[in-house]
Amino acid sequence: MSTLPPRPVIFISYAHADEPDKPAESEVQWLSFVQSFLQPEEATQNLAAARKLIAECGYHRRDEELAELEDVAAARRRFADLPPRV
Repeated sequence: MSTLPPRPVIFISYAHADEPDKPAESEVQWLSFVQSFLQPEEATQNLAAARKLIAECGYHRRDEELAELEDVAAARRRFADLPPRV
């Protein structure tokens, strides 16, 4: 049984019309990005892909953030409790 407090309810205020169908290099599909982390199986696949890419490229600057997100996906931490990132 988890000792974490109950999960908070998250509301996303973002219109589908605001999301670009084919984003330019400087644009991000934020709604899709955020929703991917709220859907556990897709989040797990995304995190595995990120872990693999980091290992292949040797870019370990974001290891701490990746570990935090993996803890969230495994229900060891809550997303709302993670430190803010700039």
